[in-house]
Amino acid sequence: RPEVYLQVTLVMGARGTGGLQRYYAFGIDITELKRAEVALRAAKDDAERADRAKSAFLASVSHELRTPLNAILGFSQLLRADAQGTPSASENAGEIERAGRHLLSLVDDLIDLGGVEAGHLELTMERLSIETVINESLSMVAPLAANQGIRIVFEGGNARNAVVLADAV
Repeated sequence: RPEVYLQVTLVMGARGTGGLQRYYAFGIDITELKRAEVALRAAKDDAERADRAKSAFLASVSHELRTPLNAILGFSQLLRADAQGTPSASENAGEIERAGRHLLSLVDDLIDLGGVEAGHLELTMERLSIETVINESLSMVAPLAANQGIRIVFEGGNARNAVVLADAV
């Protein structure tokens, strides 16, 4: 037999004949309200568990990605220092370092995802050269394109001197 929840209000009435006190009871079935409360509490608990799992996952991913990324950045700096006489090797090491720093920045943004979901996203607005942004983007994809026989060229025209206010990432 299912449980039924009632909200009962007891009201004292006027004394009746013979001096007996009268009471009136009013009941409202609040079973559905109680079931909704239980369901809401369970959903809240589930959401909190999921949030803790997400935070643990992001912390783990952060560590697992940052460790090799920092090694890549360190080795790219060593390569750059060792390649003093070879311009192309130095440039390639510089590209590795730039791409690694960009990827590290993306990992940081992934970690900040919790902040975004909680409404705590902070953008760092700065003046950025469109030419620089495009050239940095192209430098990351140009080697892959070249391996496929594709040559990417930026012909910015008037955009070469354009500056925008944006978050660098």
